[in-house]
Amino acid sequence: MFLEGVTVDLDGEQVAKTTWVPDGYALYPAYPNPFIPGTTIQYEIVEKADMGISIYNILGKEVKSLFNGVQDPGTWVVKWDEYDQTGKIVSPGIYFCRLDVGYTVLTRKMIFLK
Repeated sequence: MFLEGVTVDLDGEQVAKTTWVPDGYALYPAYPNPFIPGTTIQYEIVEKADMGISIYNILGKEVKSLFNGVQDPGTWVVKWDEYDQTGKIVSPGIYFCRLDVGYTVLTRKMIFLK
């Protein structure tokens, strides 16, 4: 990550604003993993982009889309509660979290226990 600093003059006063901006795309390991009722997924994107983050089963079938749309740069967190797109609890097993941003695709393995 890099630190972007901006100084603004408000009525003669100097006000400093600092923002952390990621310097690359990242998909961090889900936690907890293995998980029982749910897991948390953290990711970073470097620029405003059309992106998606989804969960796939071991056969490569998408079981849940967690976010699909335009997102600002930064660090983001989503949660998956072991339910598929139709609202049914998925079977215990291995799942993959996939982050798609432009030409970048990142994947992490997760294990759902029951």
